[in-house]
Amino acid sequence: MRSLLAIRFMAVTVNEQAVFSAWPTLCELAWPDQGSVDGGTWVPTSVPPALAPPISAEKGRRGVQELADALIEQARFGNWSNSLKDTLADGMARLETASAELAEALGNWQGQQAVKAAAALEDALDDMQQAVS
Repeated sequence: MRSLLAIRFMAVTVNEQAVFSAWPTLCELAWPDQGSVDGGTWVPTSVPPALAPPISAEKGRRGVQELADALIEQARFGNWSNSLKDTLADGMARLETASAELAEALGNWQGQQAVKAAAALEDALDDMQQAVS
């Protein structure tokens, strides 16, 4: 019986710095007290050690999926004002849908659907960043 090697189909953010630059305000909302916006990019106060290869589930990762998950959690349980929640309501709904679709497509090894869901997820993040900028 072979059970030591797991085969996975996953999406991984290769360059976390690109996430910080693309969505600085969202990073600040997702990870409060863990960094700040400086010169148009979010700068974390602590940087995890280099991880190779980057795995989404590893503690300290701050990629696209982690940003989406953190925003969803902060929207539900964080200390966001009602006006911020209203501003991001449409984007959050799209983000939650795209995130769920991405997870389902990856789980079912559906590459084309995963690419579409990832694009929808990034589009939602783009629109949300624009709404709070």
